[in-house]
Amino acid sequence: MVAVSDYESPRRLRIERDPDRARLEANEETVTAVGVQMPSGVIYIEWRREAFEPGDRSEGLVHSRYENVEDAVQATAGNVVFEDD
Repeated sequence: MVAVSDYESPRRLRIERDPDRARLEANEETVTAVGVQMPSGVIYIEWRREAFEPGDRSEGLVHSRYENVEDAVQATAGNVVFEDD
């Protein structure tokens, strides 16, 4: 059994649009994705359809996985902001 003190919880996060590096398909929504960082450092996000212009939105949900914060920043062209700090 794992003691509570030994347990590291996932950290909630959001990807905020960086206007200087914004993806061409993104609109003016501030938060483009939400997700979690696992204790291993891996980040899982779900893109917000509302953050993209209607013609550039996918029909369904889109999820992405990144190995670390640096990869997420580079791939999303946004800023990772942790909710649980």
